Amino acid sequence: NKPVIHPGLLKTPALRWVENVNDTTVLRLVTQINMMDINALVRKNFDGKEFSSQGKSFTMSNILINCDYENIRFVTDIKGDANGTLILTGKPKYDKKSNTFKTENIDIAFKTKNKIHKAAAWIAEGFIRKELTKMMTFPLEEKLDEIQNDINTQLKDINQEYNMDLKADLYSITSEHFEMKPGAIETTIKASLKIEAYIKDLRKLGAPIQKK
Repeated sequence: NKPVIHPGLLKTPALRWVENVNDTTVLRLVTQINMMDINALVRKNFDGKEFSSQGKSFTMSNILINCDYENIRFVTDIKGDANGTLILTGKPKYDKKSNTFKTENIDIAFKTKNKIHKAAAWIAEGFIRKELTKMMTFPLEEKLDEIQNDINTQLKDINQEYNMDLKADLYSITSEHFEMKPGAIETTIKASLKIEAYIKDLRKLGAPIQKK
């Protein structure tokens, strides 16, 4: 979803000169990490990839990632020393240090002929488990360019309407809160950015200038 910039924020009650101004502005907005977008990326990187451990291996295909109100679910067909469908389930958490949504302590199940079994140790433990867990990790910084583009699009409309040159350069984003929804992780983003504005006509803003 595109960040919403409410027109009311532009109509400031008064303007005044300030000598020292912080060079960074904080913006809070709501955005979504859509599983549909994640699916495209994961399929590109892992569809057809072979995983091996303890002298055994399998290849993944038909990968599907989805989520509900509680869990993320990673489902893939596998072929090799094990044939069937691998199902990974877990609850994501936001890791502030790495700025990622991580799904750790995942449950790994194996489905064959409509029966679900506990995955074999060579799949559910060790190296393969670590690699499968990585596929359920989503860096928030990957949304930075998308959010910047959304901001630029809306600033273009604002600049035209108010006859001004307003620029916003996004530096970093972090998650303050998130909720699971079917097909997406919805998160409140704290964005740090630098704003520069060249106002050609103050009357367009509808606000008087206060003298010091």
